[in-house]
Amino acid sequence: MTTPPPAGDVPFVFNRRRLVGRTGDTLAAALLRNGILATGFSPRRRRPRGIITAGFDEPAALVHRLQPSPIHANARATTLPLAPGLEARGAHADRLTAFAIAGLARFTVAGFYHKLWTGARAWHAVEPMLRRLASDGPIGSQPDAFSVRRATCDVLVVGDGPAGRAATVRLRQEGKSVLTADAMPAPGSDDRRARPDLSATIVVALRQDGALALEERVDGPILWDIKAGRVGLATGRTHLLPIFENNDLPGVMLASAVADYVERYEVLPGRQVVISSHETTAARATRYLEQVGANVTVLDSDDRIVGVVGRTRVEAVRIATQAGERTVSADLIAVDAGSVPRLDLLEAAPAHRPEIDLYGSVDMPETSTLTVPAGNPWRQFVDVCNDVTVGDLALAVREGFAHPEHVKRYTTAAMGPDQGVLARHSVAAALSHLTGHPVSKSRRRMPIAPIPLGALSKLADSAIACEYQTQEYR
Repeated sequence: MTTPPPAGDVPFVFNRRRLVGRTGDTLAAALLRNGILATGFSPRRRRPRGIITAGFDEPAALVHRLQPSPIHANARATTLPLAPGLEARGAHADRLTAFAIAGLARFTVAGFYHKLWTGARAWHAVEPMLRRLASDGPIGSQPDAFSVRRATCDVLVVGDGPAGRAATVRLRQEGKSVLTADAMPAPGSDDRRARPDLSATIVVALRQDGALALEERVDGPILWDIKAGRVGLATGRTHLLPIFENNDLPGVMLASAVADYVERYEVLPGRQVVISSHETTAARATRYLEQVGANVTVLDSDDRIVGVVGRTRVEAVRIATQAGERTVSADLIAVDAGSVPRLDLLEAAPAHRPEIDLYGSVDMPETSTLTVPAGNPWRQFVDVCNDVTVGDLALAVREGFAHPEHVKRYTTAAMGPDQGVLARHSVAAALSHLTGHPVSKSRRRMPIAPIPLGALSKLADSAIACEYQTQEYR
């Protein structure tokens, strides 16, 4: 007879290890609670990958949820709700394969498959191997696990932060029916008022008369077809990952994410922390870290990080100062290079769409400080998800690719499962540095997050079988 876990404890399995998290955790928060920073390896160079953000923007901590059914490949650990019986493994988590392929990294530069195999007789033999290397995600076989639901409201509010809640209260006082959706799982609190109507739900596309949203549930994803007269965006801001050597190693995190993990989940990602941020998140992260006993070093505004020392995770950080370069021991680096409004839905929206209102910080201008410091360009990552470096971009530019859409297709930058939420900003900054003139960001397209094909098939079937079922939210 097994002993039940203490109240609030949630047992789960990750990479075949039995671990325990807490009610209300995401998988990422539960892993950090257990001292685990690395989740798997990158697809091309097989470098270790860890947790960088605390939400929808995550480019590195991608996992495959194996249990409970249905299987969910390439899920973000930062938005995947922790549940009893959860079993997951990191993307490309096989260490033996990772170390074997890592030795080939110098040969897998941007466009290597075009150069080596196009027109070659060996292509048909090599193609299956390349496909296996590109993704190890399992494919589920439970089509009935997906479901489609429909709802009707006057206003759909995307984002459940302070701005979104204030807008929701005001709109409901005006007599409007409001549906709120937020990408993060519901908190562990039993207070229903502290939760959005749809938690762990990403609004992935706007349509002529509403939106599509994907809700992540333990018993299977739900695709919401929402009919809305207006859409309010209270999605906040995307904090940008700086470019420097080895900025992809586990232990490099956004300062806003560090503050969120300490404040919301009571998790300490590291003990020796270096903070480099020009946003207000630096002060917030410093305050919370010092309260829980971390040793914090805050860099001056004139200092900048040029590289990270470490093989499988952060061990130290190299800092350029006015007096020269110095190295500081650290197991966690909290950084950002400014922030931009999170307007993915608006940027990718079709011409015929509901009216859109902006609430809170999403209506403020960009404050990006992205630059490319001196260093080894092959270790300066602009796309952590797809293993694209400044060196890859420089090679693409030398070969005649300068437009961001051409570079995107040639290098696969911003084409990974993360949809390039962070990478498209880094790629534009690096291309501007390499070409000497401003370069625009690559376009966002619908859907802004992956939708399981099983859910889309159910949507097509249900669209033929039934009409909208009105479900009012007050």
